Amino acid sequence: MNLIGYSQYSPTKHAIRSLAETLHQELQPYQIDVHIYYVSTILTPGYLEERTTEEKTKPAITKIIEGTEISDASPDARAKTLIDGTEITAM
Repeated sequence: MNLIGYSQYSPTKHAIRSLAETLHQELQPYQIDVHIYYVSTILTPGYLEERTTEEKTKPAITKIIEGTEISDASPDARAKTLIDGTEITAM
């Protein structure tokens, strides 16, 4: 999904989706599945450093939309969400 204030991220996310769709088709004969995890904010040192600069140029509507996020943005929490969402279960 595209979001106002994030035009710098949209092209790469669409490219990753296209790559994943192609890989999904190519790997089907080998019964290998492909997943994409579009991570929202992750509280990394780089994010925290850039946050003040980003906030100065971010549209007000984007700040409102981001303000609704209630999930844990720590790297560990984001990684756990990824692992939990792609865990393989025995057949």
